[in-house]
Amino acid sequence: MMYNDTRSTARQHIDQMVLKSGLTFNMLGHEKASAIWMDHARRLGCTDPEAPEMPVPHQLVWLGSGLNRALALVIAGRWDGPHEGFNLYHPLTLFTDSSNVVAVEDPVASEVYPVEQVPA
Repeated sequence: MMYNDTRSTARQHIDQMVLKSGLTFNMLGHEKASAIWMDHARRLGCTDPEAPEMPVPHQLVWLGSGLNRALALVIAGRWDGPHEGFNLYHPLTLFTDSSNVVAVEDPVASEVYPVEQVPA
């Protein structure tokens, strides 16, 4: 998905929400990814996965560049708060669009980018 086209910002935002929802649904059905996310939720003080305040993954990133890049959700790493999210300059764990859990030691070298910032 490229965001350098003529679609409106609102449409791009809706597309991202749909992608996040799909990835989150798949992640919650993946035993390892779900356990990693629950560890993050526990650190934030939420122990009940059914609770209304249960955090949901919201940070959508690209992993890699060009035709080999994957769309992914950040499910673990250095948490800088609800407004900042996960810090993309420190080790991360990602859940990719191919349902893989990927540990990324150096996000900069591994070319991890926010979806809004598509590399050329």
